[in-house]
Amino acid sequence: PEYLGDAIHGQTSSPVCVAFGEEWDSYFVLFGNGAYESQNVPSGLKEFLNIKRVKKYGVKWVSLGPNGEYFIEDNGGNKQWGGMTADAFQTIKRDTRGGMTFLEFGCNGTWFARYK
Repeated sequence: PEYLGDAIHGQTSSPVCVAFGEEWDSYFVLFGNGAYESQNVPSGLKEFLNIKRVKKYGVKWVSLGPNGEYFIEDNGGNKQWGGMTADAFQTIKRDTRGGMTFLEFGCNGTWFARYK
């Protein structure tokens, strides 16, 4: 995305997490200093970012998918997700009690999770 370059070059810290979403201009970039830049991300993700505790703890990692899926965790262990298939939702809901370190969404409702 055209604006992604501007977002990265405007920071003094390097990116530590980059996620691309449903549209060409949908992205989330997390920088090493805790700052982030995002554009055209799902509304549930935007709402989570505005919660006071998330602002207090900072974002740990984010994943975006090609069909509006998202997952976000803050450094306090708070998580939110949405836009995914019922199967993925049930599995992730069950497995978010701890240990998930990465989640990637693919096409046709597929996903991949990594655990400790």
